[in-house]
Amino acid sequence: MTAALISLALLGAAGALIDTHLRDARGVLANLAERPAGPGVVAAQGFACRRRRRRLTASGTIGVVGVLIGLWPLLPQRPWWVASYAALLAVLAGLLFLLGVADAVANSRYYRSERKRLNEAERLALAEAVATRRRQEPTNER
Repeated sequence: MTAALISLALLGAAGALIDTHLRDARGVLANLAERPAGPGVVAAQGFACRRRRRRLTASGTIGVVGVLIGLWPLLPQRPWWVASYAALLAVLAGLLFLLGVADAVANSRYYRSERKRLNEAERLALAEAVATRRRQEPTNER
């Protein structure tokens, strides 16, 4: 009974996460499609697609874990089966951990480079404004 409840909870969570990731990715890609094309937009689209793929894989893995937990009562209680089952759950848990770490690292790298790109654009705009201002000022030569 407990295995069935945990299984249903994990399957429900996986389904909700998949739906959320798909909606989020669709919205991000639609917003990016409205922007004028450029290297920043292309990078953002690629990042959004890779993030969607990573997160859908993790959510699907949560669903697989939910199915496996639901199958526990049907599993023959022999050492070979139990060891294989436990090893499979451990591998899937490790995969979920690695996918989470990969997502965190990818987000960090992308947003760091995005911040760097925006700072560089602001620096260039400021330099241009200062140069324009200097050209407009009268010289104070006597």
